[in-house]
Amino acid sequence: VFVQILTVIIIFAVPILTLYGLYSYEAFHTTKPRLIMVSVLWGVICFFIALFIEDLKLNFFSDRHLLVVISAPLVEEILKASFLIFLSWRISLRYTGDGVIYGFAIVSGFAIAESLNYASGNVDPIGTAFIRTISVGMMHGTTTALLGFLLARMETQTRIERWSAIALGLL
Repeated sequence: VFVQILTVIIIFAVPILTLYGLYSYEAFHTTKPRLIMVSVLWGVICFFIALFIEDLKLNFFSDRHLLVVISAPLVEEILKASFLIFLSWRISLRYTGDGVIYGFAIVSGFAIAESLNYASGNVDPIGTAFIRTISVGMMHGTTTALLGFLLARMETQTRIERWSAIALGLL
């Protein structure tokens, strides 16, 4: 029981404390706590949608390696980005700090759900939780937070600057 409790504490503590740190140091205090919670929840939902899609694909494709290396990350990143894109179009991210915090919140929810899934069936759940939380969780958090930053930055750019940034990003 102690191992399970410690595993859950590790999985929750790192992303939530990092998210709290980002929120506390947000300069203009425009980020809404309710939207942060919705973003975390969206991340959890994204994990389950991605898991469902990948399970479906495993029934139709025999090349598991292709699914794990190419398809799964693509599905996951599109799902996580969808809420940030919604925020940038509908609610208008006020500035880059909003984009970073909401992006990191989405990944925090996703990383918590994914790490719980990985650790639950592992021989060394504490080690798995620690490694996944520090490496994979933070890496994904950084990349999605960067996407939030860029989407928020696009609010202040001209149409030419936006399309140039998108084209450069696709290269």
